[in-house]
Amino acid sequence: MELLKIATKPILDFINQNPSQIWRTAVNMLDKDSVEHFLRHNPVGPSLSPGALDMMKLLLALEGFPEHSFLSIYENSFIFLIKT
Repeated sequence: MELLKIATKPILDFINQNPSQIWRTAVNMLDKDSVEHFLRHNPVGPSLSPGALDMMKLLLALEGFPEHSFLSIYENSFIFLIKT
């Protein structure tokens, strides 16, 4: 869980500055990135190693998510994990 928080905190902080205006910018920047690509090659924060990604997928039951859009999964799932 901490790895996910560390890797996604910069984008969450960026979006939270002004969600209604910044969301479109975030979509334009990141919508084509899969979850795995975003976390492995994070353009806004620390990137995770392949081993860290595998561990996170296993521990957070994220199998099947890595190939989906990062922002789609973030908007619908990760936001709840991170805020808890």
